[in-house]
Amino acid sequence: MKPENLHTNPASFLEGSIREFCRDSPANSLRNQANERAYEEPLVGFSSGGDPLYDEIATDIGPPSLTPAEIFCQAVPGIHVVAEDLTIISWILPQTRATCMDNRSETMYPSERWIRAKHFGRDVSKYLAEHLVRIFLDAGISAINPTAVPFFSIQETKTYGLASTWSDRHAAYVSGLGTFGLCDGLITPIGKAVICGSVIAQIRIPPTPRPYTDHHASCLFYAKETCGICMKRCPVGAITPLGHDKELCRNHCFGVAQTYARETYGIDEYGCGLCQTGVPCEARNPVRIKER
Repeated sequence: MKPENLHTNPASFLEGSIREFCRDSPANSLRNQANERAYEEPLVGFSSGGDPLYDEIATDIGPPSLTPAEIFCQAVPGIHVVAEDLTIISWILPQTRATCMDNRSETMYPSERWIRAKHFGRDVSKYLAEHLVRIFLDAGISAINPTAVPFFSIQETKTYGLASTWSDRHAAYVSGLGTFGLCDGLITPIGKAVICGSVIAQIRIPPTPRPYTDHHASCLFYAKETCGICMKRCPVGAITPLGHDKELCRNHCFGVAQTYARETYGIDEYGCGLCQTGVPCEARNPVRIKER
């Protein structure tokens, strides 16, 4: 990708750079014997730091949640920006078909591929964020990885349980890439078996249109009052018609599931992902499929 295109056609340049990185980076690997890819072709979206949804999200969640402008100005001292000067570049990395197939067959613990994707694959998003920040800085544009700032924290909130300074999933939602399901996972056009990442840059890029107005628009349970299969997939009953019990989920993922992964796969990693696989929204938006 030609660096000068960042100024002339930033959206196209960044989409190409993200896809190129995911295709070529050695970090995109499960590091198994076959050296399989951790994630498939990414989706990319953009949103303005001045989008009212960011203020609504930060206000609704409360501390420690920050808006793009708040986190950017705190991370880059001495710089003055208005929210509209910022763009959030958001990406979705989908699990491979092989990883999803493995996890579909599980009923209590995550599959080895799923744990490998969680453990080794997270480097892909981390290094991608670092790569994009370097591209911006080399072009004289201030940029940050909002989940890597020194003041990033995860805290207990009264309404939503654990919440963080910045949420890549919420950034993806604002950036037109998906809506939330009953289990709190983000249902994108390519499904829920994904991970999200984002960076914030001092550049104005036209936002990606949001083809939804409701934050649950892609979930069959909320949109059509059907499905609920993720409730059956959860091995500890952390998903009910009332939503996602973060504490039950966390206790399973960081408890017996992590112990199982360490003892069975030799990888000390938490996770589960059963509610993301073996469900209608695993690899698609099921609401749009039904509407066709």
